[in-house]
Amino acid sequence: MPGLKKGWLLLALAAAGPARGQYLLGVTGSNYAGTNALSHNPAQVVDSRHKLFVNLLTFDEAAAGNTLAWKAPYSLFALQTNTVSARHRAPSGLILWRDEYLGEKTSTKPRRALVTADLRGPSALYTFNDRFAAALSSRLRVAGSVTQASADVARILRYGTAETERVESQAAGQRFAFNLDGYLELGATFGAVVLNSDVDFVKAGITVKRLVGVYSGHVRADNLRYRYVPDPTAPTRENILIENVDGQYGFTREAAFQDFRPTPQTLFGRAAAGGGWGFDLGLVYEFRPDVARYTFREKGETRLDPTRNKYQFRVSLALLDLGGVRYRNPAYVNAYEVSRTNRLLDDRLFGPVGDGEQLTNAINQTLGVSDAERLAEFRSALPTTFQASFDYKIQEYVYLNGTWVQRLRAPRSIGPVAFNVLSLTPRYERKWFEAAVPLVLVDDYRALTFGLALRLGPVFLGSDHLPGLLNIGTPRGLNAYVGAHLPLFRQRPTLPDACYY
Repeated sequence: MPGLKKGWLLLALAAAGPARGQYLLGVTGSNYAGTNALSHNPAQVVDSRHKLFVNLLTFDEAAAGNTLAWKAPYSLFALQTNTVSARHRAPSGLILWRDEYLGEKTSTKPRRALVTADLRGPSALYTFNDRFAAALSSRLRVAGSVTQASADVARILRYGTAETERVESQAAGQRFAFNLDGYLELGATFGAVVLNSDVDFVKAGITVKRLVGVYSGHVRADNLRYRYVPDPTAPTRENILIENVDGQYGFTREAAFQDFRPTPQTLFGRAAAGGGWGFDLGLVYEFRPDVARYTFREKGETRLDPTRNKYQFRVSLALLDLGGVRYRNPAYVNAYEVSRTNRLLDDRLFGPVGDGEQLTNAINQTLGVSDAERLAEFRSALPTTFQASFDYKIQEYVYLNGTWVQRLRAPRSIGPVAFNVLSLTPRYERKWFEAAVPLVLVDDYRALTFGLALRLGPVFLGSDHLPGLLNIGTPRGLNAYVGAHLPLFRQRPTLPDACYY
């Protein structure tokens, strides 16, 4: 299946980002993260060091999984950015590629792979006063994943049916899920201080997100039983006889992406392929044993210095990405739910596959599906997670952050998939400079990696997975992010009668 082999390579290597894509572990723990902290906890909008924070652009990408390991003599980053050296290029200038550059991980565990890309567009955070703040945000998220696939199914997706020596001749009880989603988020965040009592400080926040579906595709197979059979038209080939499968699959047409325009009817009506709503909920507690150091009186009122971090430790809890996108525009949606026995899969049908619509047609032809079985709609759920973090002040400007990300959606849900992550990140934090070194357990806590993030003035860049970026060892993933913003910081009291206790 040449078309599917190309798709597997894309899924394994490139961002169309999380496993860790949306986490920005080297950034989100910072007290100067601005709108970039809201994807971790919307309560961070309030009691910010910023009076106004305008995000110009933040881009984040990631790829991870337990199926393939990168063994090429050049890095994934060099491949993506076309900076591979001349000694690994053909005379024509094309980058040299061999199948052995993607080594297969030997394991009996279900195979999974995930790529994400996250583009955070113009966004703004504004602090009204010491108690209230709000933000508006825009974000384009793209994610593709394969989950719950056996080693044999993963090999079929990668190699097709031509290389039968790599795959068992028959198998039963197989299953897998594939998802590819791209959607726009328009968010409104509101935060408030709910408790400010001496050493105890609590704030809460909520983000309401309008979701606009740009593209979506999924294939889910259950109770899959198959065996290889000779191809009567080509003695050297074999096809797959699907003895049984229960499945659900659906794709939006390419026109859904091509016709997309940021009009009110598209963003808030039903002109897009799909639409829906999402929600983030967050709560933050801070323990402030030295709060008196940051207290002053201004115009007869007791206030806290808004330019300083006042906690000894901070605990953040959040439920993120509740909701989903419902795809029901009949002009763009193709979806089916089927049960079939004894259907022949000829990989030559999938050779010319280049988009979701062509893949749908190839599956329909293989399974003998009629238009009468077409579904009117399908729903793609957001990658719901529970996120918790603990941020401890070691000394002035030096912090240690621990973050836990636990997915709440089943890996086989229709929609983007999140992987579980656990991280420990020391950081040095000043107004105009910051450095952080994330130590991360990724791939559902199975693999340890490390990263580096730097912020200089209004620009930051980093990676939560440096081995994948620099080709250290045999990387199983890739992550990189970069961003720019305009900060307007809150000010200390300047009135003559303002004084600290």
